[in-house]
Amino acid sequence: MHGLPQTARGAPARAPRHLTGFYLTIALGGALGALMVGVAAPLLLPDYFELDLALAVLIGVVLVLLRGERGASTAWKIVAFGAPLAVAILQFQAASAKSLVSVRNFYGVLRLTESGEGRDRERQIVHGAIVHGRQYVDPSRRRETVGYYRPEAGGARAIAAMAERGPSRVAVIGLGAGALVAYGRAGDTYRIYEIKQAVIDMANRDFSFLKDSAAAIEMVLGDARLKLEREPSQRFDVLVVDAFTGDAIPVHLLTLQALDIYLRHLAPGGILAIHVSNRFLVLPPVIRNLADKRGVGMVRVFDRDPVTGIASSEWVLLAREDAPLAHPRIATASDRVAPAPSMGVWTDEFAALVLALRLW
Repeated sequence: MHGLPQTARGAPARAPRHLTGFYLTIALGGALGALMVGVAAPLLLPDYFELDLALAVLIGVVLVLLRGERGASTAWKIVAFGAPLAVAILQFQAASAKSLVSVRNFYGVLRLTESGEGRDRERQIVHGAIVHGRQYVDPSRRRETVGYYRPEAGGARAIAAMAERGPSRVAVIGLGAGALVAYGRAGDTYRIYEIKQAVIDMANRDFSFLKDSAAAIEMVLGDARLKLEREPSQRFDVLVVDAFTGDAIPVHLLTLQALDIYLRHLAPGGILAIHVSNRFLVLPPVIRNLADKRGVGMVRVFDRDPVTGIASSEWVLLAREDAPLAHPRIATASDRVAPAPSMGVWTDEFAALVLALRLW
């Protein structure tokens, strides 16, 4: 026992009267740790550096307790304390080197990056490991839409089909870089629902889709479902739900109750377009079950790269009437999704993400 730090030698087992204080201290430490990680770190650190910093502090505390104990040389203390701190500094430098801008808030770390050369150089908005929007840097190509939002993708096809009816009213849940507003014409209205102010700031400052669009832009900050619940019917020609490309999807936007809200806001003959490209989850069968429950039609649109044949995006389109989904712009590029009874009908009371995991 002589070689142990004072904290171990004075453990509560040797003094039961201190048990209450001991467990209260542990609980207080957990609460303070949660506040540091959940509140302080997002406000003070530009990236996820708190683990390495916490390890460095922990090792420093241990070294203070080991001061004077045998086997704790000064050189060893310096190495043990400095290693985690050095890792944190290197991580900060690496993150700064590959990001033009890095913003951290409650929802995570948002980065602005660039890649490619010459006319193919692109600017990206990245959340975690997911690219949420891209735009060519070259001024001659900045109006081009790429990736998930190119003209062959499901969302763009839905907008193009509805544009033939005249000026369109389009809603987009999830702004990203704002690529979809590039399809806006004079007389159109695009109403954007975005929960993160940092995304709105980045789209306005670092991308030009919003500035270049000929459509009228309405920006709504907050949770899209809550906002739509409180609004009267907006009679959207197209309602785009683009919030499921990440690994932690907002399930409350993918339930039967959410579908009812979307349908209430659609104009007669309107289309609900849901972007379901996801590396971890297979979402079309989930939405097929919801569509069947409400008796609405649904098709899937795969957009494949014409050179590689690799799918670059996956969308599902829903409509109350048959005509919108039978439009040549959609019908020629779509297929049907088989029902999946085993997945059930997702509601606010039941949603089983494990059943939708992509296992291949």
